[in-house]
Parts: sequence; structure tokens; C-alpha cells
Amino acid sequence: ASALVAKSAPIAKTITVTEGTNMQVTASPDGKTLLINIQGLIYSMPASGGAAKLLTTPIQEASHPVFSPDGKYVALQCYAGGTFHIWIMRPDGTGLKQITFGHGDDREPRISPNGTTIAFSSDRAFAGSYDIWTVDVATGALKQITSAAVDEYEPNWSPDGRSLVFVSSLPAG
Repeated sequence: ASALVAKSAPIAKTITVTEGTNMQVTASPDGKTLLINIQGLIYSMPASGGAAKLLTTPIQEASHPVFSPDGKYVALQCYAGGTFHIWIMRPDGTGLKQITFGHGDDREPRISPNGTTIAFSSDRAFAGSYDIWTVDVATGALKQITSAAVDEYEPNWSPDGRSLVFVSSLPAG
């Protein structure tokens, strides 16, 4: 797997993992720290290599970590409580706080360039598909962005934070 670290120009780094399943890796904005999800556990590791530190517990079933642009917090999805919701924590694993609540699964968080809003995919509308939603980090206010009959998932922000891109499944037929 490889991680891309954005500075003035992208710098590619190669990470060698000898074994793993259900994995994601994200790099801190300064390129010094990697957060690695392996089987629902989030580990922190220096990008230069070394020992990994476990940040979450098996009961949280955490995944999809992503750093805020300023590196002060990380958004992730956790299954704690019986459904996936969006949570935030400090990069060292402390201060874990649930951001979304209610029914339906909230997954695949992506933080806006200004760090105030998290986009995610969710079936919380119970319309038979996943849609794109946003949540204000400070207030918890939710906003539904899409509502197509097909699944929409893996949102991401444009560099200026004014637009979202996402994957949309094609209807059968």
C-alpha cells in the first residue's frame, strides 16, 4: 500500500505490510504520522517506520480514519453501540467523541478543507440506499446532500470545500 502526503508538491511514500485484511492508511498533514486501520483497530505509526501504537479497542470496530487539515483531530467510523456512526478523536487516540447519532449506518468520513464539516455516506433516510450527508463538527447539525435511488458513497471534498465528489452505483439493467 502507499500513502500520499500533500505539501507544496505531493510526495509518495511506500509502506510495506506483510499481511493484513480490511485495511486503510492515512497520513497526517505534516507527513510524520500514519494512522493504519487493520481489522477494525486503528494504530498510529511514525511515517519513517517503527513501532505502531494501538489507539482504539476491538469493541469500537473503528475504521476509515482521516486527519483534519490542521492535524488536530481525526474522523473515523465506529461500530460501538451496534451501528456505524462518525466519531472524532485526537491523533493520539484520546478524546474519542461521537458526532452522529440515531438510526442507520454512517460511514466513510471525509473532513472539509476548513475542518468544520464532515461528509459521509449513510442509509439513515431509510430510502433503500446510501446517500451523502454532512455533519457540522461543532453543532452536530446534519444535512442530506444526495437522495438518489442508487447507493452513493466514498465522498470527498474539492480543494476549495465548495463541492463534493462521490461514487454512485449504477442501476441494474
